[in-house]
Amino acid sequence: MHSISLALTLCSCLLLTACAGTGDLGRLERDQQVASTFETLTVLPGHRYYAFGPEAEPDAVVAIEESLTWSSRYWNAIEPTPRFLADWQRQLASNPLRQRTPPFGAVILAPDGRRVGAWYGWPEFVVVQFPAENQILIYPPEPTHLQRMTIFEGGESAQ
Repeated sequence: MHSISLALTLCSCLLLTACAGTGDLGRLERDQQVASTFETLTVLPGHRYYAFGPEAEPDAVVAIEESLTWSSRYWNAIEPTPRFLADWQRQLASNPLRQRTPPFGAVILAPDGRRVGAWYGWPEFVVVQFPAENQILIYPPEPTHLQRMTIFEGGESAQ
């Protein structure tokens, strides 16, 4: 019994120390102005664009300040043209699952609160990390409820 208690205590300590090192994490903050930027097909100057998900219908698109080094292999670099954004909007509008819940816009914030990019899409549970100075890493988003519904209904996941 004593060994179980000791093991649980050690696991708890490890978990707490692992969580303590979160000083390099950024976050998303919902912002209607960002949503409007994407919806009006405005390309942000001084930003590089990346998409996550199927090429024809990404789950999310991010615009990252050019001053940052991008280090995610899960996202694809895209050419941010108004035509790409218009085609994406049209495809989203024709997908009945996507019509149930509109995408949202968010500001991408660095750990110090600095605005470093913009987010537009569905997945809300995202880890934004800054592993080194001027470097950003956005992990694959959690599957959205839309993706889970597609899987449940016998379709394929968008990931």
